Amino acid sequence: MGIVGNCICTDILEEANIAKTSIFIAVTDSDEVNILSCMIARNMGARHCIARVRNPEFDRQLVFMRDRLGISMMVNPDYNAANEIAKVLRYPEAINIDSFAKGRVELAEIRINSGSILENVVLSQLSKRLRLDVLICAVQRGDELIIPNGNFMLRADDKIHVTASHSSMVKFLRSISAAYREKRVKSAVLIGGGRIAYHLSQQLIEMGVKVKIIEIDEDRGQEYGLRLVDAVETCCAVEGIERVRLGSLEPEMISDDDLERLSRLPEFCPQFHLSLQSGSDGVLRRMNRKYNTDDYFALVCRIRSRFPDAAFTTDIMVGFPQETEEEFAESMAFAEKVGFAKIHVFQYSPRKGTVAARLPQLHKSVKADRAGRMKTLGDALQEKYLKSLVGKTVPVLFERENESDFYHGYAPDYTLIKIFRKKCEKSLRNMIFCVTIEVSGHDCCYGSICDSP
Repeated sequence: MGIVGNCICTDILEEANIAKTSIFIAVTDSDEVNILSCMIARNMGARHCIARVRNPEFDRQLVFMRDRLGISMMVNPDYNAANEIAKVLRYPEAINIDSFAKGRVELAEIRINSGSILENVVLSQLSKRLRLDVLICAVQRGDELIIPNGNFMLRADDKIHVTASHSSMVKFLRSISAAYREKRVKSAVLIGGGRIAYHLSQQLIEMGVKVKIIEIDEDRGQEYGLRLVDAVETCCAVEGIERVRLGSLEPEMISDDDLERLSRLPEFCPQFHLSLQSGSDGVLRRMNRKYNTDDYFALVCRIRSRFPDAAFTTDIMVGFPQETEEEFAESMAFAEKVGFAKIHVFQYSPRKGTVAARLPQLHKSVKADRAGRMKTLGDALQEKYLKSLVGKTVPVLFERENESDFYHGYAPDYTLIKIFRKKCEKSLRNMIFCVTIEVSGHDCCYGSICDSP
């Protein structure tokens, strides 16, 4: 039966006998028409209403639509398509995977390859062996489908059906085979900046995948091409914001154009925390880093050319698997070459399921020794940097008064500045004053306000 008419007209819906309809499904090209027609149909007596909705702006209103407007379900074909693609990329080891309970539970079909740690494992020992909460609910062996019990032993070429929470499924796949790590997608280029790309890019970024989108339409391409500097410019444009500071940055993600734009922002604080991890190219390669020490130092020089007073801080890992004494010495020398204002030093610790965890490990005493030596260097570099500030006058944002004798504040380069309270009895919290730095300590500088506040 076919009816010609507008689905948001009540007389047309009455003609379709909507009051006695079990389910009303709206799939026109207009999201608004689908939502409105579902609301009308629901009020006219339809038991259940389903609307096809593609606009991502409606994603945040699903609960409201269901609870307040009476729409039983909203189906977004673009999101569903992106979700299916993301599943394939998220679980490269799985033959097939389905989600239940709004993605909280997953069912995966996996083939056991020869040499897998699951081969010849009795199911009753599986949880103890992997220390994961997963359930193998069915096994396909040849043409036979088996519902296994605890005494069942897995064999090569079995197809197993595993159910687990999303987080447990990810850990399970990481544990059973190196194939998960070898096949894991690290970067992706999406052609076309439509709605599927919008949803897919969000999921890929959450998975740690670096995403690039190629789009021929300039306006749409600019929407996807927003960079961190765009967010900084937006913040700096807000009336009343006097300082904007960035957190940890990946060296390969900063372009010359970014630096040029940042240099034109008086509110931007020139403190750059550039993650280094190691100053040895050999160690960086084993870490699978996308930069080397030449790239890193070239970036430091480009930043200093635009921000002469910039402070550089970083993280350095010591004791990475197979790190030699020579490589550690290279890391020490490179840290000194850069002249970091502060170094956060930490020892490598194995993370189950990673490639590095399978490599020969250094003894904990070696790691502790190297951590101590690197920290000593970091302390010396910090003191050297702080001494270089003596005699300079810098604007200081005062934040707290947690010592009886001092006010605490921060210079634009994130140097901690302290001034004696007896020189200024007023509260300085959330105020900016110019301070002349007179003395440097091991982790801060001391000075005096130029003009009385």
